[in-house]
Amino acid sequence: MEVPNLDEYIKNWDFENNRIPPEESTLAARLEILMLRTLANGNPVSAATLANAANVPIEIINTLFEQGMKQGGEWDDDGRLLGNVITLVPTRHHFKVDGKELYTWCSLDAMHLPGLLGQTAEVESSDPISGEVIHLTIPPDGEPTYDPPGTVLSIVLSGGDRNGPQSPLCSQMHFFASRKTAMTWLKDHPGATIMTVEEAHQVVRKHVYAPLEKALKELE
Repeated sequence: MEVPNLDEYIKNWDFENNRIPPEESTLAARLEILMLRTLANGNPVSAATLANAANVPIEIINTLFEQGMKQGGEWDDDGRLLGNVITLVPTRHHFKVDGKELYTWCSLDAMHLPGLLGQTAEVESSDPISGEVIHLTIPPDGEPTYDPPGTVLSIVLSGGDRNGPQSPLCSQMHFFASRKTAMTWLKDHPGATIMTVEEAHQVVRKHVYAPLEKALKELE
């Protein structure tokens, strides 16, 4: 099924079946969050599994998957989801929640996923310049802690798609063990911005958590 605007399609379905006006529907956002939470269990996600978790017809999830396949998501040969922001496919950014060994597409994903999952994450990454290992503990509702103390991130907020770890945006978002190595890397990547962990956390709170606040409360 080809759906030009999946978000509008889902909201209209919500109105037709639950009488929730499109402008008030959070179903699209809840589906995205539930997809991440289901994937965080550490197994490939079938359309049937996600449809059951979301209590929606499998046709909606099939359409969601069809569009995701065109936008850089990762699937196995059986059509099961392997990666979408959080991934089962190894990357530089290790992401451990509830004992599950996972990965994220980029540094900014590692920062914002704990709040969407409602779980504390232990993150391990490496500086692309020095190779030094970086550790972070990122709670769902508090300030991150990290080591080494000079850890910073490269962030790209616009200028290309971020679908997949090798996309123009994701491939430029890393953790660095110090501002010195970050500035060395930045010379060849002028479109990026270097932020402290605290600054990135504020970006996440404003641009990720705040717009999804209603959907997150409905999932509690």
